[in-house]
Order: sequence, then C-alpha cells, then structure tokens
Amino acid sequence: MPQEILFSQSRRNGCITIFRARRSSRSYPPARWDPYKNTCILTPHTSLPGLSTSRRSLLPVTRALGPITLDNPEWSVALVLHEKWLDGAEGTGLSPAYSLWLCHGKKGMLRHLHKPEPPVDRRKDSAMTQSEFVRVFDSQGEDYKRAFQVFLDSTDQKRNAKRFLQRLVDDLPARKVFIDAGAGTGEVTKAFAPTFDRTIAIEPNAHLLAQLQRAIPQADAIGTSILDASPEAQGDFVLCSHTLYYIPADEWLAHLERLVSWMSPTGVTVVVLQNRGTDCMTMLQHFFGHRFDLGSLADAFRAKHGDHYEVSTTLDQAHVETSEQSAACTVAEFMLNLLPISQPPVKRDLDAYVAKHFATTDGAYRLSVHQDFLQIRERQ
Repeated sequence: MPQEILFSQSRRNGCITIFRARRSSRSYPPARWDPYKNTCILTPHTSLPGLSTSRRSLLPVTRALGPITLDNPEWSVALVLHEKWLDGAEGTGLSPAYSLWLCHGKKGMLRHLHKPEPPVDRRKDSAMTQSEFVRVFDSQGEDYKRAFQVFLDSTDQKRNAKRFLQRLVDDLPARKVFIDAGAGTGEVTKAFAPTFDRTIAIEPNAHLLAQLQRAIPQADAIGTSILDASPEAQGDFVLCSHTLYYIPADEWLAHLERLVSWMSPTGVTVVVLQNRGTDCMTMLQHFFGHRFDLGSLADAFRAKHGDHYEVSTTLDQAHVETSEQSAACTVAEFMLNLLPISQPPVKRDLDAYVAKHFATTDGAYRLSVHQDFLQIRERQ
C-alpha cells in the first residue's frame, strides 16, 4: 500500500505530504509528469502504485522546507524530487535535487517556491559512506536529543540566558502576562511561568506543543505560527528565544513587529539569538556561507519604529567547553543543523575544523556561543 509522510499540517485545511517515488511510465491523477527532467508532481493525498517513502532520505528536504501553513483547502504544496535522486539507492550519499511548488486544484501549478539545486552525486567517491557525512538531525529523533544533551552538558549558555532574562523580569513594573513565542517543549516557558499570573505559549509544531502542554498544563497553548497567532491579552514580557533561525531572514521584521504588537505599554519584548561573531557563527559561515545577525534586525526596526520604541541589544557571553574531542564534534554537528542542510559536509572536514579552531593549549576544546538579547520597550 502507498505510504504518506505528513510533514506539516495546519490547524486549518492545508497540508504538505511529501513522497519519494520511482519513475513510472504512467501518471495517476492528481499526479502528473513535468516535462522538465521527467519529474513527478505529487500533491497531498496522491496515491501511486509502487510509491515508497523513506524518512531518513527525506530529512535533508524536510529540514530545508520548514513549517508551511495553507489557508485554503483548494491550495496544496507539491514537492518535486528530481529523477537523478529518485533513482538513487538508499544510503549512497546522493544529494537530493528538489523543487517546491504552490498548486491550485483547478488551476494547476502556479508558483515556484524553491529553486532546485543541482544534484551532487557523491557515489563517484566509492570510499565514502553515509556515516562519513555530517548528520542531518530530525528534531524529534534520538540523535538530535543526544546531541542537544551533549551541548547542554558542555555549555553555560542556557544558565546565563535565564539569569539575564530573570533580571529583565524582576525590573518589570507589572508581571501579569508572559507570552513565549516559539516556546518549543516549554523549557524556558516553565522557568518564568510561576512569576506571572498568566502564561501564553505559542508553538506551531504539534509534537513540541504536546510536550509543552504536558510540562505546563496551566499555560494557554496556541498551536499556530507567530504571524497567525492572536493572543487574547497583552504581554508584560514577550519572549522569542532562538526561534529566528527557522524563519527566513526577509520575514524577521514582520515577525518582530507582530511580537511588539502584543506587548503591554509598560512591557518589554525580547528576542534572543546567537551573536554573529561567535565561533559557532564563524563555523556556519565557513561551511555554508551564512551567519545569523540580530543586529541588522535591530537596525531595521529602529529605522522604521524608533520614534515610538526604545531599541537596545545586549551581548551576554557564553561558551561550550569540553575535554572530549567527540563531544566537541557532536556540538559542532548540532550547531551546523541551525541551518537546513541539503548537502551535508564531509565529517572529516568538520573534525579537522574543530581540531584547528576549537582546541586549546591544554588539550580541551572551547568555542564561543555568545547571545544577543534584543530588547524593545515603548517610549514613555
């Protein structure tokens, strides 16, 4: 029987179903062949004879897509997996080539959302196996959880962040409502919820939301994206911690404006992200040519709304420190997964980078993971 992998489902009507299928000489509605490279357009709830799925092989694609919500049941998202990847054997290291389209049930394919990347066939290097590439983590998988725990065991980042945020909370003139946007499993939410009369937690990922509701049953949980959420109360403390990694940079300003719109007149909105100059961000730049920059968001918001709001950014230092090379490499892998990875770097290249840039003279490993705290308050 054909199988489906449901990657993201909105609380409205739209959903994405991701398929991995082999070429066939026929098409079956609502699937059809695209003349471009003989790729098959598959929309939600399509059934195809011989359809097969592989969660592991699809991880690079699902990681790259991020959550997508559709408002109209007539619309769907089609994922196109190109022939050179579809015909590849499992575990060969053949990088996915894919494209993403917005489709209408009656009008057909309308808008190209993702430009396909040229496939890279790593099978040419017969000595390389899947285990020789940097892992691409599923945020619900055991590998991710183990890597995250290694990070937590090796860093003072979370402890420092809570201490910094606690000082901001203590200085608030009122502590009635706490809004945590992108709350995840509720780890940070739980730390500050007892200080406020009411807690509102926003988390679009259904699996993470379920964990949050178990951890903090008294919180008002909203299972939508930040842009779609409409909290019923203004927040004295509006927090968005380490969430912007998963939001396109050209949407950051709109998200920040949305967060600030929920803030009470005497409240504060806080956005937390790694500082662009950390060892971690330098590593991302080295392997992927990209680093995150909260300072540019602060400048954009200040330029547009500086007459009405006070905007400041505070750097709070933090480090990862470990005596074990394996732990340092695991943390490096974990940090690389802040970005979607469609073509994983070679593992030995990452190991060499860790040894060159993170090793200390006493045989340990140390890398900076400083955090920026963007704070916005209404001018009084």
